[in-house]
Amino acid sequence: MRRLIFITMLTVAGTVSVAAQQSTPQKEKDVIIRNSPDLQLTPEQKQTIYTSISNKPAKETAPPTFRAAVGETVPASIELQALPPTIVDLMPQTKDYSYAMVTNQVLLVDGGTRRIVEIIGQ
Repeated sequence: MRRLIFITMLTVAGTVSVAAQQSTPQKEKDVIIRNSPDLQLTPEQKQTIYTSISNKPAKETAPPTFRAAVGETVPASIELQALPPTIVDLMPQTKDYSYAMVTNQVLLVDGGTRRIVEIIGQ
């Protein structure tokens, strides 16, 4: 009987421990999203960026486990590119960012942290 109680206690403690570990990354993601810069791009500016970049031949294939979301880190296997000078001239707030074209989405990325700050789709 003691052994059954001990095993039950370990199971409950393990479940609580796993739940605590899983909630921490979500809290960190929430903080990252809140602290992400707001580039304040208009819909027209987003369309200009998308049109300019989607015409380029290089498009990345994301790892199967990668899901693009603001605040997420872009895997090292995805090559980041410098934004075209015309985009930076038109939208100076983008000068410190890179991009990757992944699954028909333009990911604007902080080059230093590789965190996504904006996702522009069709």
